Amino acid sequence: MALGAGLGLAICLQFIELMGGKIGLISSKEHGSTFHFDLTFPVVQQPEKAPPTAPASLPAVRAGVKVLLVEDNRVNQKVAEALLRKVGRHVVAVENGQDALQHIHQEPYDLVLMDCQMPVMDGFEAAKQIRAMPAPLCNIPIIALTAHAMSDDRQKCLEGGMDDYLSKPISRSALITLVQKHAD
Repeated sequence: MALGAGLGLAICLQFIELMGGKIGLISSKEHGSTFHFDLTFPVVQQPEKAPPTAPASLPAVRAGVKVLLVEDNRVNQKVAEALLRKVGRHVVAVENGQDALQHIHQEPYDLVLMDCQMPVMDGFEAAKQIRAMPAPLCNIPIIALTAHAMSDDRQKCLEGGMDDYLSKPISRSALITLVQKHAD
């Protein structure tokens, strides 16, 4: 196996699962490994020149909602950005809490998606500093994004000033549901 192949597989797994598919593996010690995936796409028949519509599984959203995505992992950033843009959200992505604070002071956001563990300034410190800002900045909804999925991790995020919690890998439906809950 080539160096770094595991990262490529992790990325493929995330994209395939985001599209509602499954990935599998057939491996033989002497013959190598074969990876396969299954995706099902609906057949859409539209009359000519029909206006484009969102897939039925994606709920309607309020236009113009701005989301600040604070995530240091580029793959996670791209996945979350693609999901949010697909449902009509305007997304600005930054890589750490310090950059997030600067952006919040420069322009208004309807929602912050905050990774908890980042270099420079982690999500907990950034949330604490946002909550210490004057109104209305201190009232921006913050959804924690974390790889930790234990119940006490959720409580730690809520006690740290975040309004909600989403564990990684991010589920498309869970992300959309929480964004709608806090930004619509």
